[in-house]
Amino acid sequence: MNLRRLTLSCAVLLGLSAALAAKTVSVTGTVTDTMCGLHHMMKGAAKCTRECVKSGSGYALILRHKVYKLTGLTPSETHTLYLRAGRRVTVTGSFSGKFLHVNSLRPAK
Repeated sequence: MNLRRLTLSCAVLLGLSAALAAKTVSVTGTVTDTMCGLHHMMKGAAKCTRECVKSGSGYALILRHKVYKLTGLTPSETHTLYLRAGRRVTVTGSFSGKFLHVNSLRPAK
């Protein structure tokens, strides 16, 4: 009987944590790339971000000294990130570990 309760409790906790992780939020951060993250290897964050992305790195967002890889980007959003490299954007989406799934993004005010 105790094993059933434990299993049920674990299932409920997993369900709740998944629901919380999928919560949609709006955050404002700085556009960077996944290779350099917080510390760019080239002079100028915008230029470095663009060059790293051309070399195969993905776009990321810096939030409070943490880097989150952006996923679910449309071609239009990718172009916006290219233009806003090294600058701030507001992203609406959901977090999953070190990933931020983008629902929409716009230049920060």
